[in-house]
Amino acid sequence: MQKIDKRLLFAVIGLVGMVLSSVAAFADDWTAVKLRGAVFGLENGQWVQLFRGDVVSDSRYIRTARNGRVQFRRENETIELAPDTQVRIFDRTGQRYTVVNQDFGRVAIEAERQNVQHFAVQTRYLAAVVKGTRFVVSADAFGASVNVMRGVVEARDRVNKLLVRVRPWQSAGAGEDKALEIHGWGARDQIVAYSGSDAAEDVALEAITRGNRGNAEGRGNGNGNGRGNASGNGNGVGNMPSSQGNRPETNPGGRHGNGNGNGNGHGNGNGHDDDHDGD
Repeated sequence: MQKIDKRLLFAVIGLVGMVLSSVAAFADDWTAVKLRGAVFGLENGQWVQLFRGDVVSDSRYIRTARNGRVQFRRENETIELAPDTQVRIFDRTGQRYTVVNQDFGRVAIEAERQNVQHFAVQTRYLAAVVKGTRFVVSADAFGASVNVMRGVVEARDRVNKLLVRVRPWQSAGAGEDKALEIHGWGARDQIVAYSGSDAAEDVALEAITRGNRGNAEGRGNGNGNGRGNASGNGNGVGNMPSSQGNRPETNPGGRHGNGNGNGNGHGNGNGHDDDHDGD
């Protein structure tokens, strides 16, 4: 049997180890580089204050207080949270595709330009998907909008399955009672229909499949005809920062509170665990 050069063997083993380490750590290397005021991360059901230099794990809830602001950086890309904002950050396993799942507030993105779509911000009503650009997404319980500063953003109305390309100095928005619209300077692209799930949704669902679901549990046995398994007690978010009050949208585990369904849409249950990963 032919002998194998030990130096070559050790080099190969070292290279494989480096690759595996980089893949494993890839989803957890968003680092807080700028921070002002109170910023929190959800950990084991409790809100823990974050500080400059902290690294946030995949799908962890992150929230800024009304006096808080934070910028996360990974290489040349940044995610900046304005005051009174809540997000989770997902990364596709072994790939550079990032999704910011935004519950409410204002998020500014600086995404490095690439030849393929690799960055998205997903809200309840609107998803913004890009190859590389700078843009800002604002969201609340009733709708969302995207404003583009540089590059081109593909804005997707997740409810009505419409999309439009948004260019610099333009904005697009969609909401609970409003289909996708585009406004701003210059020639505007036509709004068109699209089918299939969002790439952003795929990444978020993949992360949930891996078990990274923060503290948003629930979905027991529902009897409704719309979402099937929609009942169950959605866990809250532990001890909320006091600046957030009792806003319903600050509860990632039970956004709709303890309402009773009508048996036709969401079933009967105490909260829906509606964290919008697969609408």
